[in-house]
Formats: sequence, C-alpha cells, structure tokens
Amino acid sequence: MFVETEVDMFKLTFLATSLLTALIALPHWGWAQNHTAPETTLQVLFVQNGAGVVFDKNASTLRLKNVSNSTLCFSDRPERLAGQIPTREEFVPKWKELREGKDSFVKDPPNAVVSVLEVGQADLQNVVVKLQNPRMEGDDLIYDITVIEGTPPTVAGATALFIDIFGVWRRNVRRTAVTGGAVK
Repeated sequence: MFVETEVDMFKLTFLATSLLTALIALPHWGWAQNHTAPETTLQVLFVQNGAGVVFDKNASTLRLKNVSNSTLCFSDRPERLAGQIPTREEFVPKWKELREGKDSFVKDPPNAVVSVLEVGQADLQNVVVKLQNPRMEGDDLIYDITVIEGTPPTVAGATALFIDIFGVWRRNVRRTAVTGGAVK
C-alpha cells in the first residue's frame, strides 16, 4: 500500500511539474501571449451635410455651404462600423495625408452622389461627381469636381454628399464604434 501511495505521489508531482513547466513555456512558444486583434483594412464610406450647395461650373467646384461639423462614416461587412469624425479637424487633413501610395486620392479620387431636396420639387436632384482637393473656407467645404452624371443646379438648398469608398483606412478591428479620432 505504501508503494502505491509513493507511486501515486510521484505521478502527481510529475504531472504538476510538467503542467507548471508548460504554462511557463507557452508564452515563449507564442501560444499564450496576449494577442490583440490584427491590423486590418476597412473600406469606409462617408456622408456630409450642408445647408446648401453651390456649383461653379467655370471653376469646376462644389461648395457645401455651412457644412456639418461632423462627417458621418460607416463600413459594411465584414466589420460593420458607424460613427462620426470632425470634418475640419480630421476628415480634410486625413484626405490630404493619403495623397501618396496605393491609397492615393490623386491617383484614384472617390466618386460621390450630391443629393439635393428642394422645396417645391417633386423629386430629389442627384448628381454623380468625382471629388478632389477638399478645403475649408470659413464654414464651407469646397471640392474640385468632375461631373460624371446628371446636371448640377447652380445653387440649391439642403444637401447630402454621399462619398463612395474613400480609399482604405487602416484600423484595429477590435473597435466597435467610431467617434472623433477613431478612424486612423
């Protein structure tokens, strides 16, 4: 009986020592390290609102009058996100940052739909444009544009600008909401 207990004790000690050794070694094998979610890329779409819009056909510009302080942003599958970023402080500077490389807006500027709802008009007026060179002038956001489809009005009231996939923005997929400063 004593021999069985001694053998059982040896087995238990061996098992405990093996388990402790394995737990200590796991981080070095890369199995038990604290993994953060991998950096991934998201294709982000944006919506900007203005109290009005002015199209200057001679200068090929679109001016969103009194543009909202925040730009709405969202993504689709696989990682659905929605939120807002400050228009002046983050959206315009981020666009300018991404002027070089494969995500360059100089090489591949995004398209957008300018949607205008005018009082007294039966239908929305939609114009498809290519956007370039965003810049703030007072409370107005100005883009250089190329009209792709539709006839822009010279001046119109409340306007929404739906910007197609805006390059590729990198971020950590563990975030579940986007607010000012989160799209990086």
